[in-house]
Amino acid sequence: MSKIQYLYSTNASISYDIAQEYYDGIHYVWCAPSLDVNPHQPASSSPEMRYSAILSEVRSNDLHGFYINSIKTGLRNGALKKKDDGVIDDSQYEDILYRIEEAEILMFRPVVYVMHYDAVQHLIVHTKPSERAGVYSQEYRIEKLPRAKFDILKIPYGI
Repeated sequence: MSKIQYLYSTNASISYDIAQEYYDGIHYVWCAPSLDVNPHQPASSSPEMRYSAILSEVRSNDLHGFYINSIKTGLRNGALKKKDDGVIDDSQYEDILYRIEEAEILMFRPVVYVMHYDAVQHLIVHTKPSERAGVYSQEYRIEKLPRAKFDILKIPYGI
């Protein structure tokens, strides 16, 4: 068994919904081997800190917050790539863009994906040091994560 047991990834509900509906349940995620901030996991790549920051913007109804805007940009870029790759057609692409622009704040509620490392290690794409949040940051990218390969950690929102 590997030293790493689990990987964690914080995403927005809308990201999950779009991947399920338009991309056949295939998800694109950045993940880390721990939830919290530690010497090897800077705040910007910590699933716990991302969860907290996204939740803060959702609670304050901030559709133009840094994290919400970052999620929207990522979703737009992802939809364009999926269209270019032939995964979705022009009509679906337009539907996704409309959904992103018209989404209510609660659609951005954070969710945490939990993956058994051994079950997904063959799906991990190498991340260059320049793509990571810090020199010692432990970050992994999975570009084609099937829904069956992760659980969703239920955390009460309090909203």
